[in-house]
Amino acid sequence: MKRWQGYRVALLLLAMAWLPVTVFAGERSLDTSNLPTIGLPSQPEDSVGKVKDEQEKIRLKKEKEVMAAELKAAKEEVARLRKEKKAVGRTEQQSASTQNSLSSLRAKAEAGDAYSQNQIGLKYDEGKDVVQDYREAVEWYRKAADQGDASAQYNLASMYFAGYGVVQDDTEAGKWLRKAADQGNASAQYLLGMFYHLGKGVDQDYGEAVKLLRKAADQGKAGAQFLLGQIYDSGKHVEQDSWEAVKWYRKAAEQGNSDASVAIGDIYREGKGGMPKDVPEAAKWYSKAVHQRDGTTVPLPR
Repeated sequence: MKRWQGYRVALLLLAMAWLPVTVFAGERSLDTSNLPTIGLPSQPEDSVGKVKDEQEKIRLKKEKEVMAAELKAAKEEVARLRKEKKAVGRTEQQSASTQNSLSSLRAKAEAGDAYSQNQIGLKYDEGKDVVQDYREAVEWYRKAADQGDASAQYNLASMYFAGYGVVQDDTEAGKWLRKAADQGNASAQYLLGMFYHLGKGVDQDYGEAVKLLRKAADQGKAGAQFLLGQIYDSGKHVEQDSWEAVKWYRKAAEQGNSDASVAIGDIYREGKGGMPKDVPEAAKWYSKAVHQRDGTTVPLPR
């Protein structure tokens, strides 16, 4: 909530900046990157070494904090995708409920029908029409996954990643994600891309991460679009490209991703990476983010 209040304050300050008369000078955080350095007396060589060691410790600490944040985001995304998966399962079950009872669905699953096996897995996963049982869900997902069902392969991977019904195992999760991703499953491509980005369950490979995220983003996965925007925005492990970042941020924003709207606003406000500095355009995107957070609808800036 404080973060979004901050965005509203930022909008107010931006609006005031356009008035012909300055109302007041607000305090803001300073960007000291362009300030001239102050000459300091030379230090003994051993003292300089200690300073460098401390700087390296700080850098490593920051990298660990970033990795921890990215891992948390990955787990949150899996939780969201699991809910999304269950919602799809409910829709499919409801549409077939007039024709197929649980017993007939089970009969088909036991006869080897992969789709039915995955649906039975969904039922046990979410406790729909049966007592919730993650282990039973895993067994049915596995039966369907072994037959090559991409949705079941993704579902099984998510169980291994989350540790539901099985011992948590990133490597096993990565194995099943690869199988599903190779069949074009967008959710698997997205999560596997995050695995390669973080080096979880697979050897860290930023090139493969970008490749998989792009595949998922091209299929409309808003999370993948936003993460691609972040990668190009930061220039971490790719050439920094604000134009490419805005392209992917915008796709995510079109699907309601408020963080993407904020990121676009930041780029225009700073004139980052060769993008034209445009405070009014930044304000439009900040306003869009506020409305997205509040659940109201406004047209995207053009």
